[in-house]
Amino acid sequence: MYHKNRGLSHRELFYYRFYSPLVRNQIEPLMFKTLIKDRFLVTIVSVLFCTALHSQPSNDTKLLEELIGSLNEGVNTRDYAKVLDVFAHPSALIYSVHNGVFAGTYASESNTAQGLADFIQTTDKEVRQNFENIRVSIVSPGRAVVTTHYSVLLDGENSHQGDEYYSAIKTKSGWKFISLMFTLETF
Repeated sequence: MYHKNRGLSHRELFYYRFYSPLVRNQIEPLMFKTLIKDRFLVTIVSVLFCTALHSQPSNDTKLLEELIGSLNEGVNTRDYAKVLDVFAHPSALIYSVHNGVFAGTYASESNTAQGLADFIQTTDKEVRQNFENIRVSIVSPGRAVVTTHYSVLLDGENSHQGDEYYSAIKTKSGWKFISLMFTLETF
């Protein structure tokens, strides 16, 4: 059994109290070293555990990255249904803002998810969209913002690029985008 104040067994406590100060002076440094070593180990293990937790993306983060991937696949394969499926509703707004010379003006192509799906299905050009630097930020349970840099090639030639900002909500059927705002820069 251990003494509650020092973590010593009754036998150790007896020796501690009744032996000479010389013995006591030998026991205390040993106890102090053990205590420091134990605290140090606990601290190191705690820091490593917390770092590991923080560095692992959440399941929601993975799902949102998959949602962006699904949109990219739908655009690149001209899959009308897949493009619409990533949005909560066909009327979800897609809003573009020009950069550079036309900074602050809005593109006439600003549209809805339905408009994007229609364009992908009807265009006679080969469209290739690439995403880089995808970042997911969970704002609160059920709400997130996804940002990415994109570039678009039309018929194999650079067309435009910019940054995209998706607002997402978690629905009964999973994560869905409710809006998209993107900047538009020509190469």
